[in-house]
Amino acid sequence: MPGLTGLAITFLGAPAVTFDGTPLKFATRKALALFAYLIVENGSHTREKLGALLWPESDTHLAQSAVRNTLARLREALQPAGVPLILERDRIGFDRSARYALDLNVITEAIGSLSRGTGEAPATLSALGSAAHAARGPFLEGFSLTDAP
Repeated sequence: MPGLTGLAITFLGAPAVTFDGTPLKFATRKALALFAYLIVENGSHTREKLGALLWPESDTHLAQSAVRNTLARLREALQPAGVPLILERDRIGFDRSARYALDLNVITEAIGSLSRGTGEAPATLSALGSAAHAARGPFLEGFSLTDAP
């Protein structure tokens, strides 16, 4: 993904998010965790579900407040990229129509190329080479939240 213009997201290895080559700064680990969840888990998610996931020890009211605050921080971090989120009254999702590159998608494409077995060895080798380059380490290496799964 080097040289990519737009939003570049790497979750294999230490997480990194850049826009036009400039790293985006997330104010909190929870903001980055929310962003990662929205990208990796396709679709839209209720604010209640996100609150329960990221603040499992909080009551519903406090968790919802934390979701609002974290979402504000996430929107601020993503401002240079045009905030590629779908924000509805009770649901939040990642806007897949945005211009972005996700390292996990490179792996998925390589697996798809192998499973299709089209017999086009150069294309398959190219896809595998891209996948090997994208795999910088384990998923979200070194990233954790002490108070959430």
